[in-house]
Amino acid sequence: TNVGSLTFSGGKWTLGTSGPQTIGTKMTRTVKVLSVSRDASCNIVTSGGTVDADSKTIESVVSWTDVAGRAHSTTLDALRTQWENPQGTCFKPAATQGSHVTIDFTTSGQWFGGKQLRQVFVTNSGTAAVTIDHVVFTWTNAQEIQQSFLGSTKIWSSGGPGTPSGTQVSGTDLNVQDYTINAGATAEFNKTQFTGAMSGTTVTIKLIFTDGSSVQTVPFVPTG
Repeated sequence: TNVGSLTFSGGKWTLGTSGPQTIGTKMTRTVKVLSVSRDASCNIVTSGGTVDADSKTIESVVSWTDVAGRAHSTTLDALRTQWENPQGTCFKPAATQGSHVTIDFTTSGQWFGGKQLRQVFVTNSGTAAVTIDHVVFTWTNAQEIQQSFLGSTKIWSSGGPGTPSGTQVSGTDLNVQDYTINAGATAEFNKTQFTGAMSGTTVTIKLIFTDGSSVQTVPFVPTG
């Protein structure tokens, strides 16, 4: 706890240690900066808990003596939080699904039969399942995409499941059949098929999850 008088100088407030500040001739003010403790759910608690590095209570106590010689005081409390650059956990943004997902294509991504992209692996390294909601493939020729599988599941094709229907051009947002990858698991894009020859084509893959977060590869050229 820091206790003292509050002064404003150089565009900021400073808490001195010289004791109460005299206001006029009849009143004094003492300012206290108090630590805040929170429980595991980040609720403020008066006992137990853990001191929150991002919260302080500012307590201002104004005291005076009335004309009859009676002492009075009033206290005003205000909670202040460092939410823009938090050092603790209570004000950090919740982790997104996309923040736990990596797409591995550099060691294995290949064209099979000239027009099927395989051996691109999606890994969920988090502690909770993630669900893919949309997929965007971009590529550098005029061929169109026909279908895509994750594991043994067809997540989108020109005739369903997913939308839009029909073969699609590069950069189309594919609303796929939702596909869940459990914590610690890996799924393979093992048959993403196009209408014609794709050898030498540069590809980018973007996954969009049900919480709106996303992860995207850099452009890469599969072998084959």
